[in-house]
Amino acid sequence: PPLGLPGAAGPPHRVALRGACEAAPSTRPIEGDGASVLEDMRPGRVGGVVGVRKGSGRSLVAAASGSGAPASITIYTDPSQTQTAAQVTQTVNGIVAGVNLGGRPPYLVAATRTIQTQDLNAISYFVPSMLGLSIMQVGLFAAIPLVGDREKLILKRLNATPLRRWQLVASNVAMRVLIAIFQALVIIGVGTAVFGVTTTGNWIGVGAFVVLGALAFLALGYVLASFATTEDAANGMVSVIQFPMMFLSGTFFQINAMPDFLQGIARFIPLTY
Repeated sequence: PPLGLPGAAGPPHRVALRGACEAAPSTRPIEGDGASVLEDMRPGRVGGVVGVRKGSGRSLVAAASGSGAPASITIYTDPSQTQTAAQVTQTVNGIVAGVNLGGRPPYLVAATRTIQTQDLNAISYFVPSMLGLSIMQVGLFAAIPLVGDREKLILKRLNATPLRRWQLVASNVAMRVLIAIFQALVIIGVGTAVFGVTTTGNWIGVGAFVVLGALAFLALGYVLASFATTEDAANGMVSVIQFPMMFLSGTFFQINAMPDFLQGIARFIPLTY
């Protein structure tokens, strides 16, 4: 991710830090003053900031000679961007570890500070959870009326009409996708207008993921419909699939707060993603 380096063009140790960040394959250093690079974290132009205190060069020299405490740098990350924060922290800690090689007392230590770049509250996490849950239910519950139509021989009667099978399936898929899009607009609209949720990102990308998610869960719903012989059986099979995904995918509970064996299961649940 892009990594902000305030004053990286100044003293030699800051230049060396920039060179180390450029050598790291997962980071792209960006220069600027402290206020500007921290502000760039808000829209996501910068994934993290490494702060070097004034006078740290003298501290580094003193630490190398054994006459002073280690110099320190500060890593600023956004806790809401967990993957990016982990990459930034891992990269900078790797650079610091390289400086301190040799079995001697450390010359340089890194401290981590978090900066909340987004105006997030509990509802900000609840809205996307409900969005994912609604998309899942639109797809899975498509199995129940399909099995019901087959059980009541409605599908058999439709074979006697000019309606082709692919037209029937395409119309059902199109209807479910449109419902998913409408639900997404309602959930995001209510969250924004009523609860003040801040929305960021590309709306086209959000729409694409809504459609992709609806199609994925529709496919899963049709798979269940192929195994269910009655409408009641389809209802039970959907419930067996739905409830574990509801409670193990992070919709209501954070995955990090679950026991380790449940976290492993959560990684294989489609709704987690």
